[in-house]
Amino acid sequence: MRIPLNYYILIFAVFIFTSCSEDEAMLPPVELDNVELSSMTTYIEEPISITVKGSGYSSIDVKSVIPSNALIIEEVSKNIVEITATRAVKGRIYISLVNENGDLSETETFDVEFYEHGILDFKTIEGIEIDVDKKAKALALLGAPEGVLESSDGKYEFLYYFSKGFSLYVNKGTDVIFASRIYGISWSRNIDGVDVIGDEYPYSLSGIGNFTDQDGLNMDTVISSLGQPGSGRKYASTTQNSTLKWYVYDSLNNMGTVIFYFWADSLDAYQGERVPYLNLD
Repeated sequence: MRIPLNYYILIFAVFIFTSCSEDEAMLPPVELDNVELSSMTTYIEEPISITVKGSGYSSIDVKSVIPSNALIIEEVSKNIVEITATRAVKGRIYISLVNENGDLSETETFDVEFYEHGILDFKTIEGIEIDVDKKAKALALLGAPEGVLESSDGKYEFLYYFSKGFSLYVNKGTDVIFASRIYGISWSRNIDGVDVIGDEYPYSLSGIGNFTDQDGLNMDTVISSLGQPGSGRKYASTTQNSTLKWYVYDSLNNMGTVIFYFWADSLDAYQGERVPYLNLD
């Protein structure tokens, strides 16, 4: 009796299918034991590292509600991926493990946020909003300050970020950050008997200039961008022999209050004068 060729083909196909099914069935379950993020908040183009511990997986699966054109996901190793953002965004990310068959582990979720460097609308510096955010957010985003001082009455705390070019003022009663001073020149503070030198602030000053440009920021640019300050908002130091002057702009065009300092012989002689520092109040 001749057995048709189609019979042998069918038997071979069943054998292959059964073998593949057995191989797939032999894969261990995919288990996600732990996920660690290097930070929940960071800045544009600075990575958040995601490290996983698990078993039975071949790769890490990362999904997010953040638009794909704003988020970059890069595999560093089998158990580490990094995510970076191309613009200021925030949202939830979903992390799971996957094997060769496409089987997924349980999913862990995290809320992350990427901030923009610089001063925005004279309300926010390095992602910290004046009169809104608290000290805890500054510590999480910026790390520990390089110096801390306290007011003589004990009501206020001053956090100095010398390498970043600015300081933050904290109301100790509420922990709210109520002001910031941003420097365009070399500056110093005495911390525990040591004079610590601070750098210039390197990022955009709400779009009107940059301290690290060749000529820094001068008052001509300030007046050209913001106009003259309101009536009675030009001030001069009363300290003997001091030529320090400052112009105050109060919530101009929905912006925060900003104070520009300069040295000049008279209150209106701002022309050509460089801004050594400014305050967000």
